[in-house]
Amino acid sequence: FRRVEGRGGELMQTNGKSAWENIKSLFQSPNGGIKEMAEWIPYIDLTAEGYLVMRDRRYQNMVQIESHDLNTLTESDKNRLIEEFSRFLTSTNFPQKYLSIRSNVDTSDQRNYWAKMYRNAKNDLQKKRILHTIEQLKFVEENATNQEYYLLFSATTIQELQRAENEIYIFGGQALGAKPVPVEKKLKILDRLMNMSSYADGED
Repeated sequence: FRRVEGRGGELMQTNGKSAWENIKSLFQSPNGGIKEMAEWIPYIDLTAEGYLVMRDRRYQNMVQIESHDLNTLTESDKNRLIEEFSRFLTSTNFPQKYLSIRSNVDTSDQRNYWAKMYRNAKNDLQKKRILHTIEQLKFVEENATNQEYYLLFSATTIQELQRAENEIYIFGGQALGAKPVPVEKKLKILDRLMNMSSYADGED
């Protein structure tokens, strides 16, 4: 995958093409067929809905899930989360994998907010303080990381995949705290998983 940044919830244009078209081109050969790819890469395509098409023609999607430090919880809260997770495992039967990724902290929303405040600042002192805040946010984004967790799940059809996602939200409860992953973020995750050079450079 080529890294593609987005603005305003839309996929930005690169080389006259949308990020969607650029991503699709990585899978497709000039004659319209599927490119020969390394055997370890499990994906061959991406649907318009953002679902992954696997080599065996099954579909896969992902949701972001929460982590819990059980050592900080009361015994009752700990038991409740364990029971919820146990109920989730016994109530679902679709293939699932759990993924842990360390990624840079994203402060773009906060920086955009303070950039707007800077434009509306009344005096130089306010502007100076706001610029300092923006610089701090930039430093955090460049140096701090988050440990993020994802649940990957697959199904034979898109309808089954959507049903599986609904079951995650219904049965996962607070134990998973599942939430959808935007397409742009999903592509960045896949970029890291499929770009082996990032691992050679020492990234997690």
